Amino acid sequence: MKLMLFEPAYQGHFFQYAARIARSALDLGVETTLVTSVEAEKSRELSEHFGPLAARLTIQAPLSVESNRAAAAYWAAICLKFIAAVKEHKPDHIIIPFADGLTPMLTILCKLGAGRALRGREIEAIFLRTSFLYRNRDTRSVITELLYRASPVKTMRFLDGVTCERLKLRPWSRNRSIMVIPDFSDTLPSIPKSAARAALGLEQTGEWIVCAGVMHPRKGILQLLRAFVELEPRRPEMRLLIAGEFYPGMAEQVSRISGDLAARGKLVLKNQFLNAEDLNAALCAAELVAAAYPGRLGTSGIVSRAVGHDRPVLTQYQGWCGQIVPRLKLGTVLDPADAATYPSKLAAGLDMARTWTPSPAAERLKQFWRPENFDRLCISRMRQRLGLPVVPACHWDDVVG
Repeated sequence: MKLMLFEPAYQGHFFQYAARIARSALDLGVETTLVTSVEAEKSRELSEHFGPLAARLTIQAPLSVESNRAAAAYWAAICLKFIAAVKEHKPDHIIIPFADGLTPMLTILCKLGAGRALRGREIEAIFLRTSFLYRNRDTRSVITELLYRASPVKTMRFLDGVTCERLKLRPWSRNRSIMVIPDFSDTLPSIPKSAARAALGLEQTGEWIVCAGVMHPRKGILQLLRAFVELEPRRPEMRLLIAGEFYPGMAEQVSRISGDLAARGKLVLKNQFLNAEDLNAALCAAELVAAAYPGRLGTSGIVSRAVGHDRPVLTQYQGWCGQIVPRLKLGTVLDPADAATYPSKLAAGLDMARTWTPSPAAERLKQFWRPENFDRLCISRMRQRLGLPVVPACHWDDVVG
């Protein structure tokens, strides 16, 4: 069997997932090619995640993700490169690790006759967001669903169990292979809180709130910081660590809002790329992990890692987090856009963290989110096609009952 992995993006979760899929396929003896972007080929993420596999698979970078074009033109270009790669490599099986943006445009191009090379080939796609299934059937969500319904993708994998449950209620989903897979927690073993704080140069005392990951404006860092600034005079023991590479302009905004907090030891900023050990230490140092992203509807890798370290979370009230965090008792939810209530919710999250212990459902979620469970579920269809026996795995229904 020949597998083609198509993943132009590389930041955040993208290459972590692609590399695990590649490794699992290679271990089955499947000839594997990664088709990615020129930007990804030059990235440190490529060497970090695919470096150990470099001698075992083919990597090609025929496209660019840097573009000033409108979204439709951008995705059309990406889809045409995808179709061209299928023509060139003639794979038996295709996996698109993150197919949300690509799928609607791919449907349109196939309807226009550009997708002939895809006929007879199984496309397995992983969907991260599928936010149209959260919306109230507005025009955009209806059109998006129609495009998914007509898509050449028949093997659909969802990181969001809530949207997958909703999709299964749609009659058109019956001729699809649909499954929830883990937004896996590729978590290193937990280390003691004191050791984690020492590794990061943090004070051992105080209640540390940790916000970690790629520092994009959409992640609500500024809203968190404003709430922290307002609450800090009433919670002198409170500390905040913001760790991760800042997007352009973010550092200046953080500096303006934070005032003298850093000078007083209440705020620590680590504007740098976080490798796995850095991220592990940051989460283990926390009393409370802040991952409240305004408007975010899908799952959260930071939440999965926090749960993996038995740390409670503070997340947005919308989407997957808004439903699963209270349901499985993982932490506190809030509206990060509501500046008036954010400080009190932050205080409530810290109070809760003092006595929080993982619920039985949280323990089941940890089992589901394990990287090896991701491996088993992500290649289950390939194993089936190769005539290999089913490997036992933890499924989403095992978590939510």
